[in-house]
Amino acid sequence: MVKKVKRYTKEELDYIRKITPGRHYHEIVDMFNKKFERQIDSKKLKCTLRNHGISTGLTGRFEKGITPHNKGKKFPGTGNRTTFRKGATPHNKMKVGEDAITTDGYVKTKIAEPDVWEYKHKLIWAEVNGPIPEKHSIIFADGNKLNLSIDNLLLVSKAELLMLNKRKLISEDSELTKTGLNVVKVMGKVYKIKKGDRNK
Repeated sequence: MVKKVKRYTKEELDYIRKITPGRHYHEIVDMFNKKFERQIDSKKLKCTLRNHGISTGLTGRFEKGITPHNKGKKFPGTGNRTTFRKGATPHNKMKVGEDAITTDGYVKTKIAEPDVWEYKHKLIWAEVNGPIPEKHSIIFADGNKLNLSIDNLLLVSKAELLMLNKRKLISEDSELTKTGLNVVKVMGKVYKIKKGDRNK
């Protein structure tokens, strides 16, 4: 049975302080909920950490001595090699954790040797929310690939992205893009309901 307690006990706060350093939000949430049978989420956890001055110590980069969970893997659509802007430091000379901007304007982070990279916006979103679901993408609400604020990163399904592009609902105004995404989600639900009725 899940406890419905609004405030944290001393034991709970002490546990959070103990497990937070070096861990991502979703890991802390999973560990805490399992131990205390609570149902907090990443947003509530972030508020708690901020209010109590607790830090994960993570910078968004992979620190020395920590093996990335996806080390050595090729990422969908990218492979293990990528092309960066002319005049920049050669990507095979950069250190793990360093960023570079690709020729198409995305920020990538080197996550492992010898030459393994991942899009930084994907790393940031996954750090807060956990692994990106299959057949989903992360888009920029304001269309700015350099705006890596978590509030600017939106999870969309491939079908939703297709519809957003088809109806030109991705705007430089982040609020308009978010509204467009909500419209597309509603359209998707209506379609599923109508499809279900036709199959009865």
